[in-house]
Amino acid sequence: MLNELISRISELTGAENVSESDEFRSVGIDSLTYVQLVVETEQKYNIEFSDDDLLIDNVKTIAEFVRITEEKCKRRNCGE
Repeated sequence: MLNELISRISELTGAENVSESDEFRSVGIDSLTYVQLVVETEQKYNIEFSDDDLLIDNVKTIAEFVRITEEKCKRRNCGE
């Protein structure tokens, strides 16, 4: 899942060498691209983010986003 999300972030921003410790803003994710990433992730893994998770200021790093996504997936048995 981590590699898939990092790959998608790279595609959305054109950033190279993205790592999980990067902050979204440092790799070019703004509020609009963050919402796009959230919606795509919800659809792909059949999960739903809370309103607090939708605020880019509450989820600053890629690692935090991956952790939240993985927790939601474990509850839904959505795979990797």
